[in-house]
Amino acid sequence: MNGPIHTINNVANTSSISILHNTNVSSESVDLPVSFNDESECTIANILVKIRVCDSITAITTFAFIDPGSNTSFCAENLMYQLGVEGKRIKLTMDTINSTHTIHTFQIKGLEILGLDEHNVVQLPVIYTKDKMSVSKRHIPTSNDLTKWTHLNDIVLPKVDADVGLLIGNNVIDACAPYMSRSILKWIPCGTS
Repeated sequence: MNGPIHTINNVANTSSISILHNTNVSSESVDLPVSFNDESECTIANILVKIRVCDSITAITTFAFIDPGSNTSFCAENLMYQLGVEGKRIKLTMDTINSTHTIHTFQIKGLEILGLDEHNVVQLPVIYTKDKMSVSKRHIPTSNDLTKWTHLNDIVLPKVDADVGLLIGNNVIDACAPYMSRSILKWIPCGTS
């Protein structure tokens, strides 16, 4: 059998979605984000965005961790409450490389992210909440962090007191446009097609 196996059960106002990974993974499977160690570290893939309910005029500024290795997007549960959104309570079961994880989460629809200038709008697919994001303020890059790379010295990042409230996976195609990243080993294609 190719692709994931999906099982959805409705039990007393709670849905359970089981996604089992086989050798051929499709865009419908779910991956957990990478866990970081406790040491302070800058993660360049954090960007400052605004998030709002679709077509609302009120937006909240937060950092989004762009994770091309995840094909599902997550929102911090407290951000859901700040937006005044009500999600459907579900149990989400995910098989990862290490083990199977089941989390109680909210399934949220109808959100969009914007650039800080609010000109570019990207509608989000269904996203899920996490009580705590695996990326925190210590992973947010600063202008000082960029001085480590000479080709980034001239970039000035805004100083904003905001948390990392989103993990944007590669299922948000407009936010994760394909690009190439050069490592010491080889050029790496990133993003989805």
